[in-house]
Amino acid sequence: MKKQVIKTGTLLALFLWLVAPLGLDAQVFWTENFANGCASNCDAGSYTGTNGAWTVTSTGTNGSDNNPWYVSFAEQGSAAGVCSVTPGTTNECLHIGSNFNVFGDQGATFLNTGLSGTFNILTDLRAESPAINCTGQSNITLSFNYIENGDGTNDNATLWYFDGTTWSQLVDLAKTTACTPTSSTWTTYSQLLPTTAGNNPNVRIGFRWVNNDDAAGEDPSIAIDDITLSVGTVATDSITTGAISAGPFCGCDTINVPFVSTGTFNAGNIYTAQISDASGSFASPLGIGSLPSTANTGIVSTALPCNMASGTGYLIRVISSSPALVGDDNGTAFTINAAVTPTVSIGLSGPGVLCQDTVVFAATVTDGGTSPSFQWQVNGVNVGTDSVAYDPNAILPVGDVVSVTLTSNALCATDTVVQAQIVVSCTDVSVGIVAGSPFCSCDSVDVPFTSTGLFTAGNVYTVELSDSTGSFASPVTIGSLSSVANSGTISAQIPCATGNGTNYLIRVTSSTPADTSASVVSALTINTVATPSVTMSTTSTTALCIDTAVTFTAVPFDGGTAPTYQWQLNGGNVGGNSPIFTTNGTFSMGDVVTVIMVSNAVCAVPDTVQDFMIIDCPQIEIPNVFTPNDDGINDLFRVNLSGRALSNFRIEIYDRWGLLIFSSTSINNKWDGRTTSGKKVVDGTYFYIVELNSETYKGHVMVLQ
Repeated sequence: MKKQVIKTGTLLALFLWLVAPLGLDAQVFWTENFANGCASNCDAGSYTGTNGAWTVTSTGTNGSDNNPWYVSFAEQGSAAGVCSVTPGTTNECLHIGSNFNVFGDQGATFLNTGLSGTFNILTDLRAESPAINCTGQSNITLSFNYIENGDGTNDNATLWYFDGTTWSQLVDLAKTTACTPTSSTWTTYSQLLPTTAGNNPNVRIGFRWVNNDDAAGEDPSIAIDDITLSVGTVATDSITTGAISAGPFCGCDTINVPFVSTGTFNAGNIYTAQISDASGSFASPLGIGSLPSTANTGIVSTALPCNMASGTGYLIRVISSSPALVGDDNGTAFTINAAVTPTVSIGLSGPGVLCQDTVVFAATVTDGGTSPSFQWQVNGVNVGTDSVAYDPNAILPVGDVVSVTLTSNALCATDTVVQAQIVVSCTDVSVGIVAGSPFCSCDSVDVPFTSTGLFTAGNVYTVELSDSTGSFASPVTIGSLSSVANSGTISAQIPCATGNGTNYLIRVTSSTPADTSASVVSALTINTVATPSVTMSTTSTTALCIDTAVTFTAVPFDGGTAPTYQWQLNGGNVGGNSPIFTTNGTFSMGDVVTVIMVSNAVCAVPDTVQDFMIIDCPQIEIPNVFTPNDDGINDLFRVNLSGRALSNFRIEIYDRWGLLIFSSTSINNKWDGRTTSGKKVVDGTYFYIVELNSETYKGHVMVLQ
């Protein structure tokens, strides 16, 4: 039972005593069995065993509700061959469970979806052992029991190794065999640690779990127990991958991979052949064949993927699922050449038109190899020579079939013999009248066409637009129609970026066979789309709310030669058809002045635009100091009034003895710092009374010369 505490030296001696009668000379020097007495919800990052503290490290993206690592007997650790038990009652183990905030530790049972955004369960965490002192040790074997399911590499556990400097992945652990819909059979995994572990005081091992929150995946997640590190000969299961033929191989080839294994393999075990990358690395191995078997010898029949990259350093190894073992590779690197698919097509070489001239037919070849061979035929009869071209030295009649058979000698050709043919067909395409010019950029255009001759399946008629000079040096495709008919109408659209021009042309081309019509007879005019706008300005920003004439002016953009205008005040029409609107300026706060312009510019989109101004009448402003020293700056004391309608106004200025020295009933009459007799006042404080409509304002102003 894990609850019993046994000193490390006593445990090791007991182990050696027990195995000695079996003839084993393996020595276990490090053991972890996760005995912490916890029933559930004990964070693995807080676990400290007899060897030291374990840590949990983020190795990628983790959501707020990620799957945590626990150490508890909520998942009961067991020996190999035992069906997993959740929850357990004894025998704690390291395992992935549900987040504390969701369902908590329920053993190796994980949440595989965020439930429509309720939880964020993205997980990428590695549980890491304390440092393991391997000083004086070599040829170190790591062993442990585990269960694992999940979802391929999406919800998945991997085994990692730390050499004191760098973490690296040792293996993507195989999923263990299911024994119930949500349980797996505990399985033993063993492998030699890298040679860098030898005599190294800072070795660590880790288990990484990734969950991509894709709502796929099955329990259990991952659970690990009874980890040991040992040296010497270990009586453990093993797989040796046999020699394979030297190759070279091609993509799509089949390879028989022999193997020999030792030990006992459980029911449901699957041997899988894996291939490395082209450099011999098994960091991301690719499974290429499998064999369900518990036997200790066999042959895995494999098929190389057809898209295998070329390379000279490929290796193959065999792994098993129950127990999960990784076998040695085949020992000798071999070569794979990428599969290629030869193709051939027929075109015309040099000048000449079918049915009109003597033409030369030429084969265009891909992946033909270093010395392909050719056989030409006309109507099934061999002609020409073993050459890439065929010259009939005559005008072939309509309907003749010219074909070529290519025999490729390319390495790894999927088909060594391929054919192509062309039917002699005289075709012609012409464009009808394109109505509607002048056009605007962005306009839709109907392009009628007619053709003669035979057009084959897959033919596409294409409308092309010239530049503004009528040149088709760089035509622009503006529409197409898949058809073999000899007439039709193609819906096209002039690109919105097309510039102004009066010499645009349109033509139609076909694809099978390739033909190009003459362009439209009459040049087309295209005008760039105009985007009208109008802005409003006013002669006054201060007199809008007083009884003063105010002029509003509409400033058009892309208005055309004769735009029309309609002015409105609060939605009611005012003024006339003019870009200028003058009013006495008696407005109220919040009044809206609008100008509506209808552009007659060519291609105006939209043609009707507007601008508006909301009348904002600021409050009265009376200064508290001014300097009537005739320097042109702040020489006058004035009442600034904008934003109010004015019906009554009076201002009076008194000196400090109460003598009236200035008065006016016009807001436009400002005090210049002089008395009624025209004499400048001395510096000091003066008092004012301002009557505005029904309101009275009193205050003082400082005069500084």
